[in-house]
Amino acid sequence: MKSITSTIKIKSVFCPIVGQKIVAAAMNVPVSVMAIAGEGGVWGMEILATYMINKEQQESLEDLLDQQVFKGVEGQEIFPDGSDVKGFEAFMERYTKGLAIEQIAVDYLVENWRAVRVRATQRGSIPG
Repeated sequence: MKSITSTIKIKSVFCPIVGQKIVAAAMNVPVSVMAIAGEGGVWGMEILATYMINKEQQESLEDLLDQQVFKGVEGQEIFPDGSDVKGFEAFMERYTKGLAIEQIAVDYLVENWRAVRVRATQRGSIPG
């Protein structure tokens, strides 16, 4: 197969450390981001297209990615911070408790939407 790097140029980008930290805390697992993370969907589609056109008979996409696309690409691994994990767990506990309030509001609006709309229209909140 033709070298993938001859078709696609890889550039280094800044690794989004803040997002990495948030995901690591939310999942409570280490999160790795490679230097090419910012390349996006078009780049990924180009890799897939190149693979489909140029692949050897027994070559898997996994082999292409491991041996050519991501070979030698540097990444950054962030481990979850204990205080971030606790903070996220507290947030999720409060968020989950708040879902009941949201459901009551939705149920009320579903049951009373006509009356709510009429009152809002009368107040001028919704154009008639």
